[in-house]
Amino acid sequence: PVGIIDDNVEKHGMRIHGITVVGKSEDLDRLALKYKVTDAIIAIPSATGPQMRGLIDSCRRAHVSFKSLPPLREIIGGQVGIQ
Repeated sequence: PVGIIDDNVEKHGMRIHGITVVGKSEDLDRLALKYKVTDAIIAIPSATGPQMRGLIDSCRRAHVSFKSLPPLREIIGGQVGIQ
C-alpha cells in the first residue's frame, strides 16, 4: 500500500499500520497519479450509492482498478467471503 485516503482531515498525515493518510476522496484522481497507483480498495461500508459511484468514477478517471470490501457484519455473518 502506498497511502490511505480519508475524508477526515484530522487524520491526514497520520500513519495507520505504517501507511500514511495522504488525502481525501475528492483528491483521488490527483493522488493516484502522484503515487502511481494501479489498484485501490474501497473500504467504506457506510458509503451511500452516490458516494460509491463518485469513488468508482474517480478510480476510472485515474485508470485505477478497484475492489470494494463488504461490510464487516456480512463477513463475520458468513454472508460473503474475501478472496
